[in-house]
Amino acid sequence: MENFSSKISKLSLEADSSAIGEAFVVKTERNLAKNLGLLFGITDLRNMPDAFTDKFTEMISDLRTEYYLPPFDIEEGLEKRFEECLQRANRRLNKIINESFEEINISGVHAVIGLIHKNKIYLSQIGHINAFLFHQKKHFDRIIIDILNSGAEKKAKPDHGKMFSNIVSGAISERDDIIICNFKLMEAISQYDLLALFADHESQESIPAKIEQFIESQGQKDNFYAIIIQPEASEVAQQSTGSLPIDKHEGIPSLPSQNSINKLLRTQEKTERYLTPSMMPSWQKIIILISRGLKKTSAFIWKYLKILLIYLGRQIKKLFAIIARKISKKPAITNPIIPGMEEPALELGLNNESPKNYTLDDQEMSGHDPLKIVSKWLNRQMAKIMRFSGLQKTLLVFALILIFAFSESIVWMGQVSSTKKSPNDPSVISLQVEDQINLAEAQNIFNDDVGAKNYLQQARNLLAKIPSNKKYQAMRADLQSKIDKLSQTIQKISSLENPQLITDLSADNAQVKTLSISNRTLFAYGNANQTLYQIDLDKKQINKTIIPQASNNIAKITFFDSKNLIILDGSGNLSNYTLKASSTNPLLSGSASDVSVYGGNIYILQKDKNQIIKYSLTKNKLAAPSPLIKNNYNVSSTSAIFATVSGVITFNNSGQIKYFKKGVPDNTIFTAVDPVVKPPIQLYSDSAGYIYLLDQTNRKIIIYDKKGQLKVQITSGQFSYLDAMAVSEKDKKIYVLSGNKIFAINTNL
Repeated sequence: MENFSSKISKLSLEADSSAIGEAFVVKTERNLAKNLGLLFGITDLRNMPDAFTDKFTEMISDLRTEYYLPPFDIEEGLEKRFEECLQRANRRLNKIINESFEEINISGVHAVIGLIHKNKIYLSQIGHINAFLFHQKKHFDRIIIDILNSGAEKKAKPDHGKMFSNIVSGAISERDDIIICNFKLMEAISQYDLLALFADHESQESIPAKIEQFIESQGQKDNFYAIIIQPEASEVAQQSTGSLPIDKHEGIPSLPSQNSINKLLRTQEKTERYLTPSMMPSWQKIIILISRGLKKTSAFIWKYLKILLIYLGRQIKKLFAIIARKISKKPAITNPIIPGMEEPALELGLNNESPKNYTLDDQEMSGHDPLKIVSKWLNRQMAKIMRFSGLQKTLLVFALILIFAFSESIVWMGQVSSTKKSPNDPSVISLQVEDQINLAEAQNIFNDDVGAKNYLQQARNLLAKIPSNKKYQAMRADLQSKIDKLSQTIQKISSLENPQLITDLSADNAQVKTLSISNRTLFAYGNANQTLYQIDLDKKQINKTIIPQASNNIAKITFFDSKNLIILDGSGNLSNYTLKASSTNPLLSGSASDVSVYGGNIYILQKDKNQIIKYSLTKNKLAAPSPLIKNNYNVSSTSAIFATVSGVITFNNSGQIKYFKKGVPDNTIFTAVDPVVKPPIQLYSDSAGYIYLLDQTNRKIIIYDKKGQLKVQITSGQFSYLDAMAVSEKDKKIYVLSGNKIFAINTNL
């Protein structure tokens, strides 16, 4: 592709205060723009909370600055630098959404970030952004290409952890115009209208001014943003486009003829090359370039080395033939003369000196001594070389240089192999760990969670090979920090800095271990003072009621209805507590491992019977038992249960979640997390099908969707330990108990 100059202009028309956005082209130093390209973009936020809008705008502003910060090393290419910049923006965006206390509907977020360098363009988008390329063919025909394919149906809900996950890259020519705009602009003006505006070269106004006039003439009121990329005007371009047969008074161009359609079909494959997604990783591109270069270099060296070897072989054959004749006892009539060579001047007496007297022994020695023969042959060869033409001498010198370079390379490779570090050297292992981390991050960016986890596990395995002594302590700590940080991103771990504190019961030294909620009232029980705490979330008041327990600690309380609580103690005893009467009635003795209430029924996990049994409650007594587990499925290792409208969710000691529907586990596979969750835990499922898992040991709340896909893991440095949780679907909040403190967490689900 030839290089040419492009000009970028922007359009910003705002009339709707509920939408916030901008079209921007980064202004930077000329040298930076020349080497790193020009960054541009569009943001369009619709009906988003003010706090989110401010942070999103700040994120985009930082992205525009970070791209042009040092280091300016671009050995890996501009696309890699652009991709890393987007990765940092993704991580910030994920954190902004997870830490927001207001519900964030990411379907209202629309943005595109682009980079243009010479004739190459790179685009990455969020939401619904349009981008069209208007390509002019030879006979004034123009075709329209939807670069981002914005009209295609979205197959899945966007993942806010990987918003800028795909980069479309390609090359444009001097016959191409590009417009990138928000979806509102395409509702106000059609593609053919845009085509007519681009084709109208008689007007002296810029494309943004033309679009603005068109929108105003149509009486459209909204926020419109656009970026226009056009080749710089030249004589050739003006001659090829200035006479395009479009009447500016008609408003839109005429429909293409059948001949034009046929031409479009025949040239479609060729035209699509202008913007082809670049999906090959940069390291593969480098390997391909190196391998091709080595092949060409090797072929060049072998060509001239082969010529030299053939020449030397022929001369060696002549040498052996001469030696064989000299050694043989056949008398030689005359001295052999090689064609084209004269006898040395000494033997012909041409030096005007008297010939020396040779003895018979000297003559015999000169005729049969191999050293003399070789010496004479070398003299003749030197004389022959001196008579070479200039081109022949140049080729000979070049061949000798290639032989020398080839031998030196062999020596160098031998030295490298001799000094090469052992595969078990910590510095070598450290580089391998870095490679695996980079591969894991790349897989995560492109939505391959399984591949990312595999690479991350390989990085952990390699890290374990580095000695843990003081010499490598800093190296191990740095690599471990990178692994942990990437693991949190892959596993969608959101760490809250300051979760909302509801109340602190530390002053009572209550030793609270259980939590439940009904409407806007939280219930917690303190085993140390045998007190039931009723926390009114609206009035922010705490009522205390004594519930004496002779010797057993209460492990769980759950609501049966507005008048009764079901209480499970640490010995497996189940009882009913009536709030109004403040009275306790025993229900089951020493057989309950966990309990759940749904639809006026009590579901009890009874491991001694390898069963989950549903009971009704009649006059404060259990009645009408109904076993739920069929086909003798083993539930003896189950540690927690939760009843729902369609069945019972269970969690066993191996960290597996199973959904029993009609007494049989279904095929739902829940995404594994690291580290594996182990008891004690607590389960909850809401009406939308989301499943909440309280991982007490690792201080996390894990949320799955109804298909078993991991949505988010929530933790905080404020959680010293997690004892219990209560989920309020109405408020979209999770209330968690950590020690004697109760916190509230927004779920935004």
